[in-house]
Amino acid sequence: MLSHQLPLLLVQGSALLEHGVGDAHLSNVVQQRHLLDLRNVVLRQAEPSRDRRGHDFNDPLRLWDVLEQVVPDLLVLDFDMPNLDGIDLCRAVRADLRFAQLPVVFLTARADPGSVQRIFAAGADDYVSKPIVGPELVARILNRLDRVRLYRDLAEKDSLTGVASRRKSTAALEGLMALADRFGQPFSLALLDLDHFKRLNDDFGHATGDAVLRRFGELLGEAFRGEDVVGRWGGEEFVVGTYGMGRDDGIQRMAALLEGFRRETFTGRGGRATRASFSAGVAEYPRDGRDLHELYRAADEALYRAKAMGRSRVLPAGSEFGAHEQRQ
Repeated sequence: MLSHQLPLLLVQGSALLEHGVGDAHLSNVVQQRHLLDLRNVVLRQAEPSRDRRGHDFNDPLRLWDVLEQVVPDLLVLDFDMPNLDGIDLCRAVRADLRFAQLPVVFLTARADPGSVQRIFAAGADDYVSKPIVGPELVARILNRLDRVRLYRDLAEKDSLTGVASRRKSTAALEGLMALADRFGQPFSLALLDLDHFKRLNDDFGHATGDAVLRRFGELLGEAFRGEDVVGRWGGEEFVVGTYGMGRDDGIQRMAALLEGFRRETFTGRGGRATRASFSAGVAEYPRDGRDLHELYRAADEALYRAKAMGRSRVLPAGSEFGAHEQRQ
């Protein structure tokens, strides 16, 4: 199923949508997706008092403001627009590194080879001829959005474990920390590292190592809420960020995960069975750090102590072993 959170930005002239194919039709087909008529967005946000029947996009900065606000997954351009050339606009978008990969679909009444060549030479990905046939336009837009989702998933998800990539999880963690700061809520960051993972790969084979990583990713996905952040930051290192949860609760959650993970059995070369475990350090914002770097460093120090004490345990940041130790 398509995600319903992919925004689509529409830049149109006065006669973009014809023969009954209007915003309502597309909105019904692309349910809950943010279909924006840039003409109205610009006039409402940039000049609220202006007559909204105007179509003059002669200030490119307005378009850039909206692009930055919406961050669309697809840009639909009309070939002919009052006071603005769609070809020039497409070239300008392609020249901006922030939007160089943004899919662009043109709508045009010009079907001659020269116009089509100009469309693709400007960097567009596709075009739909006018008069517009509703199902064709919808199909092409959905097709492009499907590709956007696929490419985004490849970039934002770790292919082996299914958890978020380092880049994606870093951005999400910083967002949750900003929320915690704004609303005065706790936020905990856990750093987890699989124990003796290199030895496991050497003794039982890399296929077994991959199976361990894959299963660990599944358990992380099952153990934490959708609003929590779970990411793989490289090799056998994972991070978990939990909004509204303090350090002590975070330690209990990690301890429960460790207990379940230690019960898992994996089969290696020659049919030999093995088990796995992890060590973890848990830090709390702002108690253990004022930004993500400081929080990571605090959790990493706790993780280091956990490994030095024999692994297979969870320790809090900012304390030595003792009453706070959680071992399974």
